[in-house]
Amino acid sequence: MKFSVSQRDGLARRGEIDLSRGRIQTPAFMPVGTYGTV
Repeated sequence: MKFSVSQRDGLARRGEIDLSRGRIQTPAFMPVGTYGTV
């Protein structure tokens, strides 16, 4: 696994995570259902 930053704007970063299965661009929206929202 490798993480690389492609752009910066202040404290915000845009990057990519390289995995053996492919590439994930970050930031990635990950919906999470917690007990309070369900």
